[in-house]
Amino acid sequence: MSARCPNCGERFSLRESWAFVDWLGRRKVWPCPNCGLSLRWSAFGHRLIQSATASSGAVSVAVVFDLINASAGAVALLLIVAAIITGGTLRRLEVCQVEGALPRGP
Repeated sequence: MSARCPNCGERFSLRESWAFVDWLGRRKVWPCPNCGLSLRWSAFGHRLIQSATASSGAVSVAVVFDLINASAGAVALLLIVAAIITGGTLRRLEVCQVEGALPRGP
């Protein structure tokens, strides 16, 4: 997956897109190297991925400790994987309005 700056169209590879998330999974503001616009991941897709990932862990623990039936757990995990894929496709870079930030330009 590659993302683009909404202003100048600069492409960010998957490796570069990790700069927009810290090690806890929180969104960070990062400037575009080409135009200097402050960018971050859109909230909806990012939250969908985080909540689905946490849910998959909860369902896995429930299946391991035999709290739910294994077939019900498999169906739940399939739905969670679908949510993660949907969140990945809906996640886009958006402009972050930071007060006091001066735009970099030529």
